[in-house]
Amino acid sequence: MEENLSPLISVVIPTRQRPSLLMNRSLPSALAQSYSNLEVVVVVDGPDPETVNALTELAQQDSRVRPVFLPHNMGGSDARNAGVQAARGEWIAFLDDDDEMLPHNLEQHLEAVAQAISRRETPLPVSICGSVTRTPGGDTPGPARLPDPGESVGDYMMARRTLREPECGFMTSAIFCSRELLLIHPFRSGLPRQQDCDWALRASADPQVRFYFTQQVATIWYFGGDRRQITKTLHWPQSLAWVLESHEAGLVSGKALAGFVNGNLAPYARSHNQYRALLPLTRAMFIARPRIFEWLRFAFIWGVPIPVRQMLRRLRSRPAQPALIPEVPSMPPISQSATAYLPLPTHSSSVEKTG
Repeated sequence: MEENLSPLISVVIPTRQRPSLLMNRSLPSALAQSYSNLEVVVVVDGPDPETVNALTELAQQDSRVRPVFLPHNMGGSDARNAGVQAARGEWIAFLDDDDEMLPHNLEQHLEAVAQAISRRETPLPVSICGSVTRTPGGDTPGPARLPDPGESVGDYMMARRTLREPECGFMTSAIFCSRELLLIHPFRSGLPRQQDCDWALRASADPQVRFYFTQQVATIWYFGGDRRQITKTLHWPQSLAWVLESHEAGLVSGKALAGFVNGNLAPYARSHNQYRALLPLTRAMFIARPRIFEWLRFAFIWGVPIPVRQMLRRLRSRPAQPALIPEVPSMPPISQSATAYLPLPTHSSSVEKTG
């Protein structure tokens, strides 16, 4: 296949030690886009012979695939930044190695940013697509709502408007923006968690940047199962330090701080019986000066037994539906060696599964 030296869009996929997921899920979905002027930059984050061999073979047959091999493990932020540096496209879409793009993903994003630029609303638009969260129990579409007029990105992602309404966070696989913006505001180097949220907060603080959200689903985000994901292994002291630093810098409002404590830190610490978190998290709540319902929520998390909370959550939550969207068909094997990647692995990846 003749190499395209000037693709308009670069899809950046960081990966490490998960060749089955990469070759059978994320990469095929990126190559199956209805929009064709693209390249897929796959960043292998450190030594990984199986993935390197598979990508090298595939890249020889499909010039849209451009592997980047990092000499040592650098983590999700730096792997994505390396992919942006290597990209030749004007626009960047991100995809985790265990997620999928629906075929219309890039067309949908491109239309959103093109409209923003044609209306001269912003020189640096960011498109955030809707997604389906896929768990072993079924699919849940999101986001639950779109931002209110004037609502900050941080409040939209982290704060609830009411006790019953969920937050509307998004993951890296939903982000589409210009390479120019990512060179101005790269992912924070060395940040182990909250990589996508941290980037969105810093980018949205730039007066030239404007975010555009849609509920139209264009990504499948896989969560749960027996794969280890950083999202499921939260280190609350690191995350608390990050959100307090962001609050002090003016990137996170008080209600967003309270929402992050209640939505992420307190439930994790309580479910793992880490009672030493109660005092620092209570201090964070006083700093946030939260609304009454957030204090009630905080007390509920720590005061009500976990089985009771789980039962109440099941009664009031929207049940996940059977698969709303079929998986993207697997890539035809490029050789006999590629067929070894059909079983999906259970070992971990250092690239953060964010959300």
